[in-house]
This record gives sequence, C-alpha cells and structure tokens, in this order.
Amino acid sequence: MPQVVESNEAVESNVTRILVVDDEANVLSSLTRLLSRRFDILPVKSGKEAIDAALSFDIAMVITDYHMPDINGITLLETLSSIHPNVIKVLISGDHYRLSQLERLNCYKRYLFFTKPWVNDHLRFLVASQLESYGC
Repeated sequence: MPQVVESNEAVESNVTRILVVDDEANVLSSLTRLLSRRFDILPVKSGKEAIDAALSFDIAMVITDYHMPDINGITLLETLSSIHPNVIKVLISGDHYRLSQLERLNCYKRYLFFTKPWVNDHLRFLVASQLESYGC
C-alpha cells in the first residue's frame, strides 16, 4: 500500500504542481507545453513513474490518459488518491464513447473528464478553475 504524502511543499513554495501521465510522447509534450507557463508540470510516461513521482512530490492535480500499457487511468487515479487524498483527478481519452460511459457512472463527481483532441483554452480553463476552487 502506498504511503500518504503529508508534505505541503506545493503550498509552502507557492508552486502548484500537476502530474501529467500519458504513454504517448506527443500528448505528454503538448500538455506540458500548454500548462507549464502557469504551473509546475511533472510529466511521466507510465503508471509506475506516476506513483513514484507522487511518493516524492506534493501534487495538486493529476491529468492522466485512460489507456496506458501498464495501468488504466481509473486505477491509477484511485492509487494516487490513496497517496494524496485531496488531489484533483482529470481523466483524458480519445475514446469518446468510453468517456461518456464513465461520466454517467461518475455520480460522486470524483473525476473530471476531457477528450482528445482537446481545445487548449477549454483545458487551461478547466485546470485553472479547478485548482482555484480548491485554493491552489
């Protein structure tokens, strides 16, 4: 079982850190470029790397792809939530049908969903508004 990170490093240093997880290098690069002007981005290519990063750093938000070779996005978000209980969870996927099914099942609003390809301004707004609503 992963340990819970109690550090509040992101708040103490006035840095809002976002963990971005995608096995596709071009998507990872695009998300990093899109968000790095305003936030500290930790880009990783796998679920294992994401868990390792979450154990090492305080993170405010996780943006992860649904389909990855080593773990699906829902399982990864649940694992990361056990490490960082207050992390904001964003799931992205190019599978519009799958996301619409997951959104219907999301009765507790535990996850935010975004489709690939995304509209840059919409994604920036979603990220900023969610982090502001949580006081980041």
